[in-house]
Amino acid sequence: MSALVRSAAVATLLLAAALTLGAASVNDFPTIDRVLFVENCVRDHPNRPRQEMLYKCSCAVDAMAGEFAYDEYVELATRARSRESVARLFARAARGKA
Repeated sequence: MSALVRSAAVATLLLAAALTLGAASVNDFPTIDRVLFVENCVRDHPNRPRQEMLYKCSCAVDAMAGEFAYDEYVELATRARSRESVARLFARAARGKA
């Protein structure tokens, strides 16, 4: 094998490895968290066919994993739950005063 062919082969392997590592770091959601997301998503849509929601919820978590690093997702999800909790407290307080 000539030196040029060897260099091209090594460069191709390095590029493939770099692309694989880059994709893994962006799409780094742990499997258990993907499963929990899908289970919660399906449960939150009880009036829809289960199989349909399995597909839709799986696609949703895949799309999020492609857009956000897992740590970003955790931070955003925590903020969303916090806002939801605060909104519930305000709603309870409003009902108590009415």
